[in-house]
Amino acid sequence: MENEAASVQDSRWALETRLAANRFGWRQALSAGVLFALLGAVQELLISLLLRVHGYSLPEHLWIGVLAVAFVLGVGLGRWRFGALEAGAGALAYLPGAWLFVVGVQALPGSLLALPNSPAFDNHDVFALAVLAALGARLGQTWAQQGRAAR
Repeated sequence: MENEAASVQDSRWALETRLAANRFGWRQALSAGVLFALLGAVQELLISLLLRVHGYSLPEHLWIGVLAVAFVLGVGLGRWRFGALEAGAGALAYLPGAWLFVVGVQALPGSLLALPNSPAFDNHDVFALAVLAALGARLGQTWAQQGRAAR
């Protein structure tokens, strides 16, 4: 964004672009990304261990449960003063975390866990996860601000 701001003639737009770039919390987004990537990997591990190894089919409401966990995780991030944009951006790391687990398990020779060939969800479902995490973070921020104001 700094290059964009430097290459335009409109100084007001350039200033607003620089301010927006500096307002985004890269460290918070990275921390949230690691958290959601681990959530994706743990979810795939649980599915591999509990369901696929024992021959059961996936529960119908599994994705709704993952969405609920992402929302609650977003609320927790908001209470820890993470921004909604940072929590939403971090939630986009959920699917890469799940894919990395699946590919890593497939690379293991002769592993009992080498059953999944893809994550249990569609790739485009991660956007709903990001929106819910951002909404949860904003709600968590609001609750935290109200709690501090009541003291």
